[in-house]
Amino acid sequence: MSKQFDVLSYIKTLIDNIDWVITLANKDIYFKYDAGSSTKITLIIGNYTTAGLITHLEALLDTAFTITSTITYSSNKFSIAVETGHTIQYIDTSSTLEIGFTRDSAVAVSITSDTSVNVHFQYVDYLTEKNVNKLGNRFPAVLVEDGDEEWGEGGAGSYDIIHYVQLYLLDRINQDRLETLLENQEILTDAINNNNTIGGYAVCTKIITVEKGNYYASELIITQPGYNNNSSVRRITVRIWEKV
Repeated sequence: MSKQFDVLSYIKTLIDNIDWVITLANKDIYFKYDAGSSTKITLIIGNYTTAGLITHLEALLDTAFTITSTITYSSNKFSIAVETGHTIQYIDTSSTLEIGFTRDSAVAVSITSDTSVNVHFQYVDYLTEKNVNKLGNRFPAVLVEDGDEEWGEGGAGSYDIIHYVQLYLLDRINQDRLETLLENQEILTDAINNNNTIGGYAVCTKIITVEKGNYYASELIITQPGYNNNSSVRRITVRIWEKV
């Protein structure tokens, strides 16, 4: 393993920080403040932790309405509150950011989403027997396993290290499970392909393969790509090219 950085920690940190992925397709959310006009709030495109998303949205609300808002996330629901004596209302029409509101909210000092909304990956850790046993019902999940590394001359007397890391994407969601699995697979692979720096060292990341496996009538093995009526496992091989 390279002394410059810990590849597994890099991957784990990367995945841990893509709870929420904001794109062109889901960056807008509308509110009314004190029963005023419907106002569009546009988030900056990027990957966010839940705490980061809350901080960003609070700042946008405060700027748009010149207020002090408070956003919380509890029991998989978002609550948005404004100062006493004022009201906030979520407007569903044209809103593309999905944080659990499925219709116009009430007009109130504090509003809470009417449905639960989960982060993309409920559990991320290294592939060990202990961590497999800790999974419980926390799905989708990603387990990370170190692979091989190669050395090669990069020119001008410098050398490169190529790390190969295995990711296991696990899903046990029955409703729309395949659609959800493919969405999370795309989020995961895009995040890896789009992050090319770590700890001051230049690296290049690339998805080499995504293995979906075959149907299994019996219980799945965590490290075996495949699916049955209750679970799916995708194995994703990542190449990380470190310029030493």
